[in-house]
Amino acid sequence: MGGPRELNPHLAPKVPPVAIAAGSAGALKLQKTVEAKLVAFLGSYTDEVLSEYVTIMVCHGKTLPQMVTELDAFLGDKSEKFAGWLWKHLKDRREDYLPGAQAKQVAKKVPTQGVNGNAPAAAAAAAA
Repeated sequence: MGGPRELNPHLAPKVPPVAIAAGSAGALKLQKTVEAKLVAFLGSYTDEVLSEYVTIMVCHGKTLPQMVTELDAFLGDKSEKFAGWLWKHLKDRREDYLPGAQAKQVAKKVPTQGVNGNAPAAAAAAAA
């Protein structure tokens, strides 16, 4: 808390690793992920307001240092670690938050049909 801190060199100013539209399915998914992570950081976290605030900062393209500064009031000395986790998560799981990501995930779960509407041979053999 207090005044601004000098950030680690690996926390260079940059926009979030993925652009997420506010109000989108990706933003909702990010908010739920952030909410779960805040429990790990804060222990008894029960309020959705902070996870929503973090999600909005990502959607509005806040830089990493800006986010660390904004989160300092809520997370104190954990703000830099949390923002670092968030950036890594967004970079590693980028595809999860892109438009249409949920549709692609659903399509992976729906079995494809073979010719004449029959299940593929492998799926039919597994069902027998």
